[in-house]
Amino acid sequence: MSVARRFASAGRGYAVCGTGPGFAKSSTLVEYLVLVLETLCGHWMSEGERVARTTTLMTSGPYRAQAGNPTPAYGLGETLRVGGLTQTAAGMPTGAPTEEILLEGEGQVRALLTAGGNPVLAFPDQSKTIRALRSLELMVQIDPWMSATPDRRATSSHPP
Repeated sequence: MSVARRFASAGRGYAVCGTGPGFAKSSTLVEYLVLVLETLCGHWMSEGERVARTTTLMTSGPYRAQAGNPTPAYGLGETLRVGGLTQTAAGMPTGAPTEEILLEGEGQVRALLTAGGNPVLAFPDQSKTIRALRSLELMVQIDPWMSATPDRRATSSHPP
């Protein structure tokens, strides 16, 4: 209880779900609950405050916090062939790409481009993910460091 009070009363704070809750059927609900927690605790930047860190691919600032219009978080893009899922604001659900790669027929995914990702460790069922990645006609991994994805794709001597 003291940790919860300390987090709630801190002038600044940050909560994140990460990959684990993202695998749950209620992952969108979990993400929204974290946003509610941050809102109730008042951990959002105020309009006009300087944003200290921006993403690598953005032009250099200075940037200031500002409100944005609400946007949908799910139900975006085409419905996938697997489970009737759709894209979310965060991209494709992590459980879907492997199935979309392995499921033969019209619409089968035959190429994958990742930037700063690591599907072998981020997608559920590593063995199935490795099998799917090996079946692709093209895979491009853009990363500033070696990760399990290109390493495990290159050879079958690594255990899943």
